[in-house]
Amino acid sequence: APHCTAMLSAAATPAEVGRIARLADDAGLESDLPVVRTLFRAWCRCGHFEYAVAVLQDAVERGVVDQQQARMLATKPLAAVAGTTDSSWHFFRLLQATNLADRFHYNIMLPFCTPVGASSAGVSDVRQDHDGPTVAMLLAELQESGDKPSTDTFNTRLKFAADTSGASEGWQDSARAAAALVTEMRSTGVMPDAAT
Repeated sequence: APHCTAMLSAAATPAEVGRIARLADDAGLESDLPVVRTLFRAWCRCGHFEYAVAVLQDAVERGVVDQQQARMLATKPLAAVAGTTDSSWHFFRLLQATNLADRFHYNIMLPFCTPVGASSAGVSDVRQDHDGPTVAMLLAELQESGDKPSTDTFNTRLKFAADTSGASEGWQDSARAAAALVTEMRSTGVMPDAAT
């Protein structure tokens, strides 16, 4: 297994990753956490998120990692591509489809939602050009998944509301937008923290 992980870490193309994975499979190499992690990262590095998520899903199904470990493995690669490519939403949707997206992944994608002009706080609390859901849609999906917004969710929205409205409308509008978001936060039962 150490040789396999070393070779996967050095693989630079999808063809190399695929060839190494097939050779390991043909040799009967049992996947353990280091192999799963390295293979997942190699597919992510190549931008082949379907294969990357399939590796995690297979590892969960075979009991190599539990669902929470798989979610943790997906967090850093998603953060690395979020908002930088159109495929970041594709990667996120694959995680959702396999029940591997949690509140942390939603929070990562929140700043990259499609602007609709104004949020419930009266400002656009998003910034990006890729086709993703609106903030309201993403928050609804989060709740449908059985999770709920956290303090971090609202802090992310506050940061981008302040950045967006502060740049164009002045600090008074930023303060009103922040106050509206804190009111919304409290109405959902989420309490502000020191960062809020």
